[in-house]
Amino acid sequence: MAEVRGDPWPGFEEDRLLVVQSANLAMTEVTVVDLATGGLSPVPIGSGSQQPAEPPPPPPAPVRPPEIQLEIPGLPPIIIPLPN
Repeated sequence: MAEVRGDPWPGFEEDRLLVVQSANLAMTEVTVVDLATGGLSPVPIGSGSQQPAEPPPPPPAPVRPPEIQLEIPGLPPIIIPLPN
């Protein structure tokens, strides 16, 4: 276990501390997590900045069928759907 120096801050938990050591082999890629979908994507090391994918466009608004509205004084409007 690594030696911890200094005063711990509120919420510090020594048992959750991770020690990072150098590896014998160079890494060729890292895997990133898409927080929106949970999907994993490998990203080559040294490939430059990676821009997130554009979100898909929203679905089109539903199309209302054609209709006629009749207004007769003293009555609520009457809506008559027309065949397509």
